[in-house]
Amino acid sequence: MIRVSGRGDSCFPDRHDAGRQLGELMRSISSLKDPIVLAIPAGGIPIGAEIARAIHASFSLAVVRKIQIPGNTEAGFGAVTWTAVSSSTMCFSRDFI
Repeated sequence: MIRVSGRGDSCFPDRHDAGRQLGELMRSISSLKDPIVLAIPAGGIPIGAEIARAIHASFSLAVVRKIQIPGNTEAGFGAVTWTAVSSSTMCFSRDFI
């Protein structure tokens, strides 16, 4: 079961179901034009694949490395990714900086 932070109950039985439900919700957004779904491995792949299937979108992976909050291996305050031209892009959560 997938647990939502701060909730004791489960919203989705698994990641595939989460993706199907989110994809169904996103189908109602009529302004989507040529959508692309990017999924972060490994947990995001089943979710992203189901969303992409539901909205007839292109699907790809976003390979990133989490920048961890010291002392907490689960939480991160940013991420870094490398592009095909060997430069890097960094993204941070302002709430943690």
